[in-house]
Amino acid sequence: MKILKTYLYSSLAHLDFAKLSDEGIEALIKDENLVSINPIYAQAVGGIKLLVKDEDYTKALAVLSCNEYELLKNEYPDEEISEQIKCSNCGSINIFQKGSWIVGIFFLILAFIPFTTKKSTYICLDCSHQWKE
Repeated sequence: MKILKTYLYSSLAHLDFAKLSDEGIEALIKDENLVSINPIYAQAVGGIKLLVKDEDYTKALAVLSCNEYELLKNEYPDEEISEQIKCSNCGSINIFQKGSWIVGIFFLILAFIPFTTKKSTYICLDCSHQWKE
């Protein structure tokens, strides 16, 4: 068996394990109990490992690397499905949405209702790039 992917959290390993099981690919999760009992051991043992058979390795990689947005668009063509916001600089999905606190304070004082504007500032946590919607 080959190591397909490693994880720090067992919940993420089980999600990918379920994806592989749905496709009929046999997989095994290794070192889950050790890392779950004491997370400090994660680096010592190399994290929680998802193992697959050698002959299923390329198929398993394809299953885990597929784009869920495209799958949803194909499954529900008439529905309105919005794509996840990505950094305009590096394409990362690891972003933070920062609302306007000045408008929130204004509405809190005026109407006692906290409110933020629709125009948000997004910050990429990978490359620190900032942009507005």
